[in-house]
Amino acid sequence: ELLPFFNVGCCFAPTTEALENMPDGIAWETGGAVAAVQRVKQNPSGCMMVFLGDDKATSANAFAVFTDGAVKDAVAKHGDKVVALNLLVGSQDANFFAAQYPPLLIPTLYFVNGGGSVVDVAMGDHIVAPQVVAKLDAAIEKCATVVSTAAVAALAVAQAASGSGSGGGGSSSNTSGSVGGAGGNSANDGVAGTEESGAAGGGSGDVDLANREAAVRAKIAAKRTAREAREAEEQRERERRRREDGKAALQNKADRDEELLRKAAMERKLERQRDREAHEAIRAKVAADKAERLARREAERQQQQQQQPQQQQQQQQLQQQQEAAAASSLPAASAANATSAQLSIRLTDGSVLKHTCAAETTLGELHDFILANRTDGACPFAMMTTFPRRTFTRDDFGRDMRALSL
Repeated sequence: ELLPFFNVGCCFAPTTEALENMPDGIAWETGGAVAAVQRVKQNPSGCMMVFLGDDKATSANAFAVFTDGAVKDAVAKHGDKVVALNLLVGSQDANFFAAQYPPLLIPTLYFVNGGGSVVDVAMGDHIVAPQVVAKLDAAIEKCATVVSTAAVAALAVAQAASGSGSGGGGSSSNTSGSVGGAGGNSANDGVAGTEESGAAGGGSGDVDLANREAAVRAKIAAKRTAREAREAEEQRERERRRREDGKAALQNKADRDEELLRKAAMERKLERQRDREAHEAIRAKVAADKAERLARREAERQQQQQQQPQQQQQQQQLQQQQEAAAASSLPAASAANATSAQLSIRLTDGSVLKHTCAAETTLGELHDFILANRTDGACPFAMMTTFPRRTFTRDDFGRDMRALSL
């Protein structure tokens, strides 16, 4: 039975990349599917080998089998009986072919006879040199067996036609005998003998023809039965192989998925380990920096404690000298005769607060004025003069501006 794929006029051309990348491989049909089908039909005992693959690594690895020496020798051994055709998944032509011969796995290698029937297939990881060679030899043998069966059937039909011709001759003899009997008027005995002979010859011819027809029909029926049984067995074998290939493909996929999951789990474990190590290193660095800062601060504090008495002593001496100089340079009567004091008060944030008060205003009242009018916040402060350098204490809060020479 011819499938539609062998009757269409479209062309399934092999991929140019595949032909260029396999210079040492087998000879692929460059004229497309139409030319390939024509070549197979010209040689009925031949086989068309169709490789259906994609651009992934699995197909590339499978396609490389056609550069194997054993495969090339097997193709060369069968000569013109093998027609190789390469189709790339995704193209319109390959999609049409896959619609006629649905693949279970990509890549798939088909072995198709001249009648359009799939003799055998190889899929996925099973496309290896030994498998391809064995399946190709078996496919060629099956194609030759189909051709031999067809030849036997044709011979039987020819023999049946020949037997029918012989039977017709007997009838003609019978007819001639009858005509001879009808034409003879003077020799009746001779005419009667001729009629009986013709009748006997015609009956023998009919029996022989029936026997030959029965024998031919029996042979054809036996051949048909044997062929149907063989085809049924081949179909069961193909189905078994297809299921085995499908199971192998599913198992391979499951194994690959399991390996990918295992690698992903291992990678996540290593990533977590690296994160923990990085966090530990960061914590150790932070702890070391903190310890270093604490040690540096402690050293600075101890150094300040050692230097503080000397600084205080120097400040006191400087303040006393400044007060003495100021006291000697200012007239004594100026502070005693003043009635008011004009003050510039520098706050802790650097801003200046100006205030004029009576000479009788005490230092405590001035302190309260600063608290009420300051703009630098609520931080504690001390009251002092810059020149001469003098720091006031609470003991001075009861003295007025005149007494403090302000």
